Amino acid sequence: MILFANGARLFVRSGAFRLLVLFSIKSIRLKKSLAFPTVDLRFDKNEPKASSSPLPEASEDVPVPSAEIDCDSSVPSIVHISNDAPLHPLSERFTIPSRAVKNLEMARHVGSFRHACVKALLKILQVLAFFTLCSGFTAMFILWKYGRDLPDYDFFLNYSPPTISRIYDRAGTPLQDLSEERRIFTHLSDIPPILVRAFLSAEDKNFYNHCGIDFLGLIKAVMLNTRQQRWKTAPIGGSTITQQVAKMFVVGNEQNFTRKIKEAIVAFRLENALSKDRILELYLNKVYLGLGSFGVTVAAQTYFNKRLQDISLSDAAFLASLPKMPTHNKNRYERALNRRNWVLQKMEKNRAISPMECKIAQKEELPMYDYSSLHKYQTNAYYVEEARRELIRIFGEKATYNVGIEATLTIHPQIQQITEDALRYALERYDARHGWRGPVGHIDLVKTPDWKSALEQMQVSDLKLSPAVVLSLSQGIEVGLPNGETTVLKPNTFSIRAKNLKKGDLVYVRENDDKWELAQIPAVTGGMVVLDAKTGEILGMAGGYSFGMSQFNCATQALRQPGSTFKPFVYLTALEHGFSPNSIINERPVSFPTSGGSYTPHNYNRGSYGGPMPMSLGLIKSRNVLTVILANKVGMHRVSDIAKKLGVGDYVPNDLCVALGSHETSVIKIAGAYATFFNGGKIVTPTMFLNISSLFRCKEVGYLYQSKQNTRMLDLVSCSADMFNFSKEQLKASDLKAASIAQMKDMLARCITQGTGRNLAYLLQKFSIKLYGKTGTSNDFKDAWFVGAVETTERLNLLRPGRPLVMAVFIGHPIPASLGQHEHGSRVALPAIDYFVTALCSDEQDA
Repeated sequence: MILFANGARLFVRSGAFRLLVLFSIKSIRLKKSLAFPTVDLRFDKNEPKASSSPLPEASEDVPVPSAEIDCDSSVPSIVHISNDAPLHPLSERFTIPSRAVKNLEMARHVGSFRHACVKALLKILQVLAFFTLCSGFTAMFILWKYGRDLPDYDFFLNYSPPTISRIYDRAGTPLQDLSEERRIFTHLSDIPPILVRAFLSAEDKNFYNHCGIDFLGLIKAVMLNTRQQRWKTAPIGGSTITQQVAKMFVVGNEQNFTRKIKEAIVAFRLENALSKDRILELYLNKVYLGLGSFGVTVAAQTYFNKRLQDISLSDAAFLASLPKMPTHNKNRYERALNRRNWVLQKMEKNRAISPMECKIAQKEELPMYDYSSLHKYQTNAYYVEEARRELIRIFGEKATYNVGIEATLTIHPQIQQITEDALRYALERYDARHGWRGPVGHIDLVKTPDWKSALEQMQVSDLKLSPAVVLSLSQGIEVGLPNGETTVLKPNTFSIRAKNLKKGDLVYVRENDDKWELAQIPAVTGGMVVLDAKTGEILGMAGGYSFGMSQFNCATQALRQPGSTFKPFVYLTALEHGFSPNSIINERPVSFPTSGGSYTPHNYNRGSYGGPMPMSLGLIKSRNVLTVILANKVGMHRVSDIAKKLGVGDYVPNDLCVALGSHETSVIKIAGAYATFFNGGKIVTPTMFLNISSLFRCKEVGYLYQSKQNTRMLDLVSCSADMFNFSKEQLKASDLKAASIAQMKDMLARCITQGTGRNLAYLLQKFSIKLYGKTGTSNDFKDAWFVGAVETTERLNLLRPGRPLVMAVFIGHPIPASLGQHEHGSRVALPAIDYFVTALCSDEQDA
């Protein structure tokens, strides 16, 4: 019914309906004015003659009646006849003078002619009305048949094109674009006029003069296709910019008659709903211009590495040539050049540019570009990828890639780089201890003399190791590099142990002090997170050795046993329930009943028990048995409640194994929980975003986001530039005692000076800093951990003075397996913290 109503409305508003009504009104008036005249004869014996001049007599004996006839009047004539003599009603006869008869006959003929004209005109109007009605019903049927699934006027009025979502670091540097269509929406007023003239000349010179369809251009296209017999090959469509926008919106590229009908319907609706400038604006932002570029702004960056406002006349003509040929490359250089010059000639013909400008622009070369740069992995890849997943979780995938979200991350570029280097250092150091595992491949240098192509397949963009092929072993290990150069490797631990190398082996090498040495990709992986304890802002994140080799983020996605790094939550629970650091706990052999038998904890050195000792010493020395006894005294359900409150995990309340970190958590979760110890006991939720904004309205987007203090609602429908900001001090108050937090902080500091983290104690004096932390190792040495914090001093400029940074690192095999005997947290994970703190403080002093 709605479609019929719309069709009827269009028919009533059309010119055909107005013409039909006009002709109907005119015909009615004409029929009334040209009605055939009648003669009314009235005889009155007593009335005197009405005419001033008597009629001539017919004879002497018979009186002749007098008559007055008016044949020129548009009203029926009245004839008055009078006679003094009596007339017999049936036999008496009278005569009318010949002049009156002639006038009467003339009136009869004129009336007949006019009557025939009216009848012919009415028939013509009936035929026109019939065909008009048929056309109207046909139009309504076409609208119902082909337009029922097409968007109506409101769609175009509220439409915002899909736009790039962009991720920035805290300094405002772009890190990554997220989009299904790479597009940056630019208003028409911000697009250079020379570019607008180029597109109008190339695509639709009559754009501002037609109603959506250029009928003259369509006729020319039909004649050209017929004359050149192009209907079955590549017919010229003759589409206007409005029709192209319609095709981009909903119609598609299918070549058939149905698509053209739908395209025309949408084009008319566009013209009725939007202004010409708005239609042109949508076209210039939606048109595909090759290499994944949608719209002129992104295309200018892709092809010229320029801002849109900085493009030249030649650049504008080149962009205007791309809609018909978006696959420009080196193999089609001449074709692209001819197309660009054709656009310049059209602009000259349409007087958009002068002949001199055309000649100068035609002499310029076309841009050449590097395709490989579009697909390279970037730095900060683990962090940025995690931010992308978080945006999808908040907004949904459709909105994230189409609404033009701008997200500013908390990432600190310098800290991020140090974090990545620190994790790689720890992984490589562990890997070096476990020796050379052999080459990664082999090629026959006789059959494959071009070994550079084999090395190119081994290259990974974010991998700091370079592939190489062994060319000779006569005088050391001579290898070939991807750039074609050859070098002899300097001796190191790997090269000494690489006894079975042979010519043609594929290996990895590392440059060290301007010399190359043998290297290998570590067999273990890990994750590291650095965050601000006061705000929860994640300043650095490393999720593995190489994002190009594995996109799995061990910092957020890996769930591993935290080992002894969980013990501080047991001691915090004890402090909250009446224990003090000096409370004496008797460490002795114990066994606890379970549903499957009994549980007997053991220390790292089996069979050793400390007897009565202060509770704090149990954490500093990482005593397993004392920790389990304490958890049993306090109540394991209370420990589980503390762990859940701080965000470590939701654990079984009566499982004493949890006290020793036997249940899984992630690096990011335990880092956020440790931040509570360094901000006065307030609960922190790690965050990756400083703020998020949206450039356009989107009805599909509206989401609930749980922040640190309260629940925030971002409704992108209410405003065209909605934004929420994350407070710098978004902390959630807890019911933890300030004294308990201070005591826990002191015990973690003593873990560095007296406990398992004492290998870091030298940094305290070297850089005048404060260090806190706890190492951890899971059963069978499967996971190695360190979680702690560093507080900077006033002379350190990179961060705010006294700002504690929480550091958490985990190292283990991708599939849990033993790292080896005695490969515990203080040996495997602690080197990453050593590298991080040293690099951080050294950079501070250099600054």
